[in-house]
Amino acid sequence: MLVWRLMLTTEAGKERWTAWEVIDTIFPHDVNAYVRAFNDKGIVLVWSSLPVRQLIELLSGRLTRAHKFVAFDDASPARLRDIIASAKRVLKGMKEVNVMSRIRGDYLEVDEEGLSSIIMDRLELTGGKRRLVIDVVWDVAGLSLVGEG
Repeated sequence: MLVWRLMLTTEAGKERWTAWEVIDTIFPHDVNAYVRAFNDKGIVLVWSSLPVRQLIELLSGRLTRAHKFVAFDDASPARLRDIIASAKRVLKGMKEVNVMSRIRGDYLEVDEEGLSSIIMDRLELTGGKRRLVIDVVWDVAGLSLVGEG
């Protein structure tokens, strides 16, 4: 199953270059991989059936302009109901979690603080050392669980 696995940050204007490097690197391992570059925004998303660790291993030594890799535990369309369902899949019943949201673009009609608050309330989260990070990149939401476990 192909899902959004990674978000890469790069210099604004270098997204297409980075996207080509990504495809050149992972295509021999996953011919169905897809890369989406957000021009002049410094963001590249990677869609692949490969495990995220394998993707990072393949890409970390090859990319010349990528600054940061953000691994997604799950991804969904950037709609509130889909983000809530994705958060439930990632958290698997955990309640002692904080939520941090980063929103790029105006696809979702709520701000970062509002999204974090909605997720905390709807999933009855109590806060804690672990964080659910929600990266909304226009019409895609990627979720990552980070922190002590």
